[in-house]
Amino acid sequence: MPLPFIRGILSAYIMKNLIILESTVHALEMAEIVERINHVAPTWKLLGYIAADKHTDHIGKQFNGYPVLGTRVVLSRYPDAMLVPNHEYQDPIDLLPERFATIIDPTAFVSRTAQIAGGCVIYPHCYIGHNTRLGHRVFMLDGTVINHDNVIEDNVTIASRVTLANPVESFLRIIFA
Repeated sequence: MPLPFIRGILSAYIMKNLIILESTVHALEMAEIVERINHVAPTWKLLGYIAADKHTDHIGKQFNGYPVLGTRVVLSRYPDAMLVPNHEYQDPIDLLPERFATIIDPTAFVSRTAQIAGGCVIYPHCYIGHNTRLGHRVFMLDGTVINHDNVIEDNVTIASRVTLANPVESFLRIIFA
């Protein structure tokens, strides 16, 4: 049998279910990052999106080929699914931190000494340096550079092409260029 066929069969058994929290433009880009990850190493079975309470008009629609499954009230139907939040998703969710996945685009560089908590999203061409720590739900847009020994707290969004050098500790919700 051809190797791609065997790899496809095996990956179906080991791929983890994933749901993206939110259904707006960054969530659609996150779906593409998941596809890029799976192209390199089949990891995620993307089930779809959860709409924020303010976007109930998205329910039942498909974006990038994936369905909007409902709002947070349907999460109980997917107890084995990992969740990855879009930075815009602010609806309260009472789940264990272990349910939050981190997705890192294959073009990103992450130092082996970096620590990344759950629920982070790392876009293409980002750099995370030596001894850098990212808290929960850090959202790094494309080309972000975080050099050595930086600490980025929970729930921080970093805009495209921002560079942080020297030890920096963030307390802001959004870091702009």
